[in-house]
Amino acid sequence: MTDADTVLAQLWAVDEAPARDASFRLAVVDRVAKRRFGRDLLTYATVAAGLGVAAWGVAPLFADLGASLSGGLALAGLAAVGIGLSLAPSLPAAFARS
Repeated sequence: MTDADTVLAQLWAVDEAPARDASFRLAVVDRVAKRRFGRDLLTYATVAAGLGVAAWGVAPLFADLGASLSGGLALAGLAAVGIGLSLAPSLPAAFARS
């Protein structure tokens, strides 16, 4: 190689992409994490909405019980149970990806 070729090779080497691009890898990991978060959020919102509908459907069955327990306490208890079930640690295991 001539001196001109050596100089050009050195100039091109400066612009060459690194073997491992950390910023690209972090951007990919960030995008995957955001997509996974969106799916998990949608799953949890769907489960919470389903539990809310179930609690709304079952509420008339407990209307007499709620009236005898100082009005509406049973519905509040059902809501608390629904929220607890939606946030339970076992729930992610039920929807775990394999």
